[in-house]
Amino acid sequence: MNRVPLARFARAGLLLVGSAAFVACADLSLPPSPTAGINAASSGGGKPVTGPAVTAADPAYGNGGEVAKQVTITGSGFAPGAQAAWERDGVADPKIQVVSTQYISPTQIVATIDIAADAEIDLYDLSVTNPDKKKGIGYALFEITQAIAFYDVLFTKGVNDAGDMTGNLGGSSGGTFHFNPATGLEILDPTGAGWAVNQAGTAIVGVANAFPRLWNKVGTVWQATALPTDASASGGRASSLSADASGQVTLIGGLETVPSGKHSTTQLPRLWVWQPATSDWARVNLPTGTTNKGDVLGVSDNGVAVGWIVGSDFQAVAWELVGSSYVMTPLAPGGSRAMGINGAGTLIVGSSGGGAVYWERLSGGGWSGPISLPGGCGIARAVDAFGRIAANSCPDGSRSSPAVFATPYSTATMLRLGGIGPNLTGTVEGMSPSGNYVVGEVVSGGTSKGVYWKLF
Repeated sequence: MNRVPLARFARAGLLLVGSAAFVACADLSLPPSPTAGINAASSGGGKPVTGPAVTAADPAYGNGGEVAKQVTITGSGFAPGAQAAWERDGVADPKIQVVSTQYISPTQIVATIDIAADAEIDLYDLSVTNPDKKKGIGYALFEITQAIAFYDVLFTKGVNDAGDMTGNLGGSSGGTFHFNPATGLEILDPTGAGWAVNQAGTAIVGVANAFPRLWNKVGTVWQATALPTDASASGGRASSLSADASGQVTLIGGLETVPSGKHSTTQLPRLWVWQPATSDWARVNLPTGTTNKGDVLGVSDNGVAVGWIVGSDFQAVAWELVGSSYVMTPLAPGGSRAMGINGAGTLIVGSSGGGAVYWERLSGGGWSGPISLPGGCGIARAVDAFGRIAANSCPDGSRSSPAVFATPYSTATMLRLGGIGPNLTGTVEGMSPSGNYVVGEVVSGGTSKGVYWKLF
């Protein structure tokens, strides 16, 4: 994607000799930097041409379909009557219409814009042109994105098709929340974080006070249940769930922190299985082979659990019930992780060899080897019921961004999600079963902010 126009025009001097005009040697010098704008090039006599310079936009992002959005543009050299434009490759983009430009001061103007619903997700240049036609350009200062930031949320982990979301509120001890775009934010617990939500929007799993937790909504009240852990456990986390048609959660995956020696602990993969006969939860210790650490990050509706174990390196694995016991299947060698699985239990996503991959269920049983996703992404994080895969760290010009791949997986079926501005790239954490919502976070300078993307 070409962010910054590479071409710069050369200025030629005209020498008058008698009545004839001769072209002197062309000046091929470039502006000292893109942000200085085209007027930073030298003119006759070596004196700089004064004119506008564009340095920032606030907000630095917008969503397709927004109308009458006000953007404050800062810089220098602005004059009354200055006009702003959103450009790509040196041309004003017709999908972003500037309704008006209000002069505030030589360093600030306010532009009101309408963004077309089909405006391309990309970084845009901002230009300001004064009435004397002198123009300044700030390169890649504004992003069209599908990301929507909400409240003072640190990150968003889980989401369902109705837009019920959960995650972490931030602060010194976190904070578990439920959010829906139509009903707003509810705080379930002042500690911890939610990791997954059922399709009915009535159950959330996560961690609170350092231990695995399940919250059920009874009427309008969320009620917390501490999942069973070993008597020696010092903590744990519930990270994934599956539920029946009534919304009853039947299987929860996660980890438990247990002592492993003097002054040391280890994290072991766990499942919690609902027992209808006793209306209680049974805790299942999953095998880890010769390693001493693991985590469950995804469970399917038919009881397949996926995640990783750790010996000398991370290794992606799947656990499946054979008879009355769970059996572990390695999915890839060291340096791999399984991060999620679809509800049907036929597609696993994760990373191997430093890149985003997926595994397919074989017709005769078992799993394929890791298959690389296109686009050079770093890790596949989530998958929906239609096989669409959400991945992170996908190269995008001079930065990386999250993306969703539809089948058949190729760069042609790759939909970039965007962050919230040129310096706030996003990270996917979860995806709804139908893929219409994707959730995660954006990070800049060590600061994280929860976002969601509304897609199909």
